Amino acid sequence: MKREDLFGRHSVPLCPEGGKLFRAQLRARAFELVERAQEVSAPKQSAPIVNETVLTFHALSADGSMREGSYSRVFAGPTGTWQEFSSADFHLVRIDLPDRVAFIGPSRVLPPEFREMLHLSPIQLWHLDHEDVIREIKKSTHKGVEAQCVDFDTIRGPDTFNNEFCFDAHSGAQIYVRSANMELENSAFYDFVGAKLPGHMQQYRNGTLVLDVQLTRRVLTEGLSPDMFTPPPAANIGMRCKTYRRAFGQSMPQPAAGNGGTIAEVVVHAVISFDGKVREAAIENSDRPDLNEDALKTARSWTFSPAMCNGKPNEQEANLVIRFQGK
Repeated sequence: MKREDLFGRHSVPLCPEGGKLFRAQLRARAFELVERAQEVSAPKQSAPIVNETVLTFHALSADGSMREGSYSRVFAGPTGTWQEFSSADFHLVRIDLPDRVAFIGPSRVLPPEFREMLHLSPIQLWHLDHEDVIREIKKSTHKGVEAQCVDFDTIRGPDTFNNEFCFDAHSGAQIYVRSANMELENSAFYDFVGAKLPGHMQQYRNGTLVLDVQLTRRVLTEGLSPDMFTPPPAANIGMRCKTYRRAFGQSMPQPAAGNGGTIAEVVVHAVISFDGKVREAAIENSDRPDLNEDALKTARSWTFSPAMCNGKPNEQEANLVIRFQGK
């Protein structure tokens, strides 16, 4: 999706031109817009609010089809949090309690589309930092909504990426993000305890829709069944850690290098088990889908000193980066 397809039409500088003062004013205004979006997206009540969130989503699968899924979450403050993840080939119930976490299902590792969906909910806010050079702030219209858009470059070493943030001109909410080949659109905003949050989120990569999320949320005033927070006997129980040490690698060989000069990375999401071995490995993201099977095989060969929880070996989820040199 090209920028001109979304915005349009005219550009109005918000500051007069003029050297360092102009650039400083432009940068200060950009940061004000970002900070305003953070403010309007934050609930105005600090006490825990018992509430229910329900999401349905469509995610682009490897074969080009759109996979359906759903997610439900009941937050009950100090009592705990109940979550359910469902799709055609995956089901998991997770119950977070003050002293332990219960998993009910064949696998606790969420498929990539569920993890990406959770990153977007309740809202994914983007920020500016010292690597960002503000080029312009302009007035525009985004799908009928009056907006103020920040056009900026991010400089990392020899690479420069052009990006854009857009904010609702009236509410200040962040309604659009373009970063490199990714675009994120937020719409159908609703009020939750004083926070402006999107009920519809769409994520694009290279102009292709890869994730479409619909969300509803409500405050619960009726009593909750205690059975909801009582793990069944078959649940896999993980303890809360008062002291914790993460897993660290013992043997992590990368694939043998080829004859070329390029590097391709495949990120594998996996569970490092009590014995330090990798299990439940799945592709998180990949530069080269044709190397995915080799990446999974490599990740499963790695060994770790396991994570420690309260002085005892513990499982840990982790992203493992497999680098293919010259493939």
